[in-house]
Amino acid sequence: MLSSVKRQGFTLVELLVVIAIIGVLIALLLPAVQQAREAARRMSCTNNMKQLGLAVHNYHDTHRVFPPGLLHPDPAATAGAKTSWFSPSVWANGYGWGTFILPFLEQTAIYDELRSVPVWTPADAQHTISAYHCASDPSPLINPYYFDQFYLPSGDIPDEERMAKSNYVANIGTGVALPSGVTLGDGASSLHSNFRFRDFTDGTSNVIYFSERDGVRKSSLSSSSPWGGAIWIGAPKITTGGSYCHNHCFFAGDATNATNAPINAPSGKALVGDVASSQHPGGVNVTMVDGSVHFLSENTSWETVAALAKRSDGQVVGEW
Repeated sequence: MLSSVKRQGFTLVELLVVIAIIGVLIALLLPAVQQAREAARRMSCTNNMKQLGLAVHNYHDTHRVFPPGLLHPDPAATAGAKTSWFSPSVWANGYGWGTFILPFLEQTAIYDELRSVPVWTPADAQHTISAYHCASDPSPLINPYYFDQFYLPSGDIPDEERMAKSNYVANIGTGVALPSGVTLGDGASSLHSNFRFRDFTDGTSNVIYFSERDGVRKSSLSSSSPWGGAIWIGAPKITTGGSYCHNHCFFAGDATNATNAPINAPSGKALVGDVASSQHPGGVNVTMVDGSVHFLSENTSWETVAALAKRSDGQVVGEW
């Protein structure tokens, strides 16, 4: 006697419904997963910037002064040598704060290697150092914009002539004028700077020392030579003006610069390679002179940002 067996399984309609439900669940969960990953990356970045704050404090404890933002390697290029501003005879690759604090970031071996080289070469500058990398920034470990033959960027240069990136820059203050050895700028770091705690009369908790800069955004001031990101070793072909944008940033000190060079300025802005930026949504991490790390919203008023950028302007900074 023949018997019928009932087959078990999904109908086509049921299968489509299940697929649709799974798709909706993925769509709902994906932003949460992405936010969790960004939160982890931002925490890693915060930790890096905390280490930078501790490093400059340890440097100050050892040398009784904060590290110079940039040092010109030519003794003849003194602080007031304005006559050599664009003289190629005094251009040279100079070290910056990122080199001087290496022993305090457990990078003594690299520091000892560089101590024997008064003027660095691209080979010296290609050490990739994790403490200088933000996990949210997907740009290459070798900065694709700068090279060592001039203090401005250039295209079509092989990686062998370029330098390892940094996602962290020191605060040179407000305005876009290049601070010289005579004018140190009103921030926390500059060419030939030798600041001490006593120089931060606004209070060390009210002045930015470090900020972020990502390597994704780039300036379009010159279509053939865009620039962006930063490098840790210092600056190539330092003039007495500083070539500061390689390892420093400035903050807007007036409404005009707040429009032309805001925090997280988009690619295409002429000065995007000179200002603070990050791949974190909504703002940038900053390390204060006291070593604390805070998130600075890109929507913070320029007046507040300017006050935070200056070491001794006497302005009272409220909640930010």
